[in-house]
This record gives sequence, structure tokens and C-alpha cells, in this order.
Amino acid sequence: MRFAAGRPPPEEEVMTTDYRNYRIENSARRGEDIEWSTFYIYNNLDEHSFRVALIGDSICNGYQGALRERLARRANIAFWASSYCVTDPAYLPLLTAFLDRVRPGLIVFNNGLHCFTSDPGQWSAAYSLTARYLVDRFPSARVVLLNSTPLREDSGGKVARINKMTAAAAEQLRLPLIDFYSECDRFDRSQWRDNYHFSPEAIRHQADFLAAALAPYLPGNGDLEQRSTATGPSGALA
Repeated sequence: MRFAAGRPPPEEEVMTTDYRNYRIENSARRGEDIEWSTFYIYNNLDEHSFRVALIGDSICNGYQGALRERLARRANIAFWASSYCVTDPAYLPLLTAFLDRVRPGLIVFNNGLHCFTSDPGQWSAAYSLTARYLVDRFPSARVVLLNSTPLREDSGGKVARINKMTAAAAEQLRLPLIDFYSECDRFDRSQWRDNYHFSPEAIRHQADFLAAALAPYLPGNGDLEQRSTATGPSGALA
């Protein structure tokens, strides 16, 4: 199946999935001292090839380039990485600004590492609603959930609690869940650059793992040509 890559979905599709219908009420989220949001759409003018949309945080921003290299012949990549928690009232409007620019065949959704201070009940509800929004917004696409990566040191088990709720949402919504946590938890702790982020070697391994995990959802090997010339997240020309 092929999807338009750089154009928004039909107007009637957007009208039936107003993001305001997927918000939790009375969010207690205060946000963080520094909030950030960025998205990139590679091969934006390619309106015919299969596209994968990655949604996540700085971990996503870390592996997206390496994953793009591994999927280069099979799919275009777009990604939105941010510090925003799904409980934040700004999350869905920012996500929608990204979704308005893409029409993916596969969506990989993660949220969690910036949400430790959110109310757990509100986070669980907001996460499920956001996943449902993705499903409803793009009924022809496949939505896959990706759980959060482990911390180098997490004596309180914060990530495990978030991931337990992620797994519950996957079961409730009958969506596939990629266990990214267990794969990364096998890394030697020297492969973390700090408590959250990974070394270049670990990122390459993450990209290998994700490319293999996403392969069943992609079309055949294909002959896609990566023609992007815009400045990439690293500041280098893509």
C-alpha cells in the first residue's frame, strides 16, 4: 500500500479527528524548566513512497538518523521529537502540527521519559487517548507502540512503571508493542552518555534492532532514492 508522503490527509478525515476530542480534562501537568519540540520530514516532496513517522523524545532524535540509513531503500522517514508529556495541554496541538504535514503508512509512537512527575492516572489516560488519536487520524496506517528505554540508574523503577501502563494501553487498543526497554537493558552501562542518553555505538545497535522490528510492517525492498538536501538535526547536510 502506498501513501501520499508530503500532503495532509483529506479534510473530512481531519474533521472527524479533532485533537480536542482526545484531551484529558483538568491536566495537572506543569511542564519542565526547558521545553523543546522539533520535527523533520525527509524527502518531503516524494508524494508516493511509503513513509514511517517516528514520534518520541531525545532518544528518538538520537536514533532517527541511523534508522533512516537502514530503511533508506524501503521507506521515507519523518520524526517529531519533543520534551512534552502526553498530559501537557500543548502536546496534542504540537503533535497535530506535525501530523498535518505527513500521511504515513506506519507510525511508531513513544512517550514516557519526560513524564515521571505527571499524575500516573492522567498519564495512562492521556497516553491511551493519544494512541487512539493516531489510529483514528490515519485509519489506513499501522500504529506501533514503542516502550521507553531504561535509565543507566533507576533504583526507583520509574521507567518500569511507565512501561507497565504502555503495555496495558497496547493490550486495550490491540496495538503491537515493541519492547525497546528489554533490548536496551542488555547494554553495558558504559553505553550510556548520561543517565538517559546513549553512546554512538549503542545508537547504532538501537537502529539495527528497530529496523528489524519494523521490517514486517514495511513494503518490499524497493528502489526508494533518498534525495533530501535540507540541513539535518546534527547541522550537517542530509
